[in-house]
This record gives sequence, C-alpha cells and structure tokens, in this order.
Amino acid sequence: MQLSDFVTLLKTVDSSITKNKGNGEENYSTWSIGAPAGKHMSDDQAEDTIQRVYVDRYTKDAEDLIPGQLIDVLDENFISFEQISDYEQDTKYHHHSFTCYVGQPEESED
Repeated sequence: MQLSDFVTLLKTVDSSITKNKGNGEENYSTWSIGAPAGKHMSDDQAEDTIQRVYVDRYTKDAEDLIPGQLIDVLDENFISFEQISDYEQDTKYHHHSFTCYVGQPEESED
C-alpha cells in the first residue's frame, strides 16, 4: 500500500484530516510520518518498507465515533496499529493516538 492510498483510507473516516497540525476546529484529526519501522525481505532483496504513520484524533466529545471508525477501517484493510487514548486535563481533549504500520513496496530496479 502506498502512503497516498493510506491517506485516502483515512479520509473515508474523516474527510477533514490534515497532515501534521490541526485544522482549527474543536474536533480534529491529524496524520504524520514517523521513522521507518523495518523492511520485509525476500531472496535477500528488500520487498517493502514498513512505514510508521501516526494518526491522532483530538475531540472534546467523549462519545466521538471517529476513533471507532478508524479502528474498523484499519482492521478491514489489514493495517497493523497500536492505539492509546487519554484525556488531557489542561486542554479538555480526549486524545486518541494511533501508530500505524504501512507496508510500502520497494521500487523495482528492472
């Protein structure tokens, strides 16, 4: 899966998701690229790189549906992820943080 395909999946859950920073609304989602998490190898050749992508949902609504919808779309598309949720007392935001692992095919030298 290419990174652009992953972002397209995210937009099916939250069409206003933005890269790296919030969009200025009270409830918002962001995504950002992290360090590569490794490579899958085949016949001593890199087959694909596993890219970490961070997805964060900030909401003041404790019943916000987007985190659950995000879990569903990640599961349906076989994307590995870790999720942490907490409540930020100072900002009053519920912060749902996802670390996703997206396999990106290596470019062929042929």
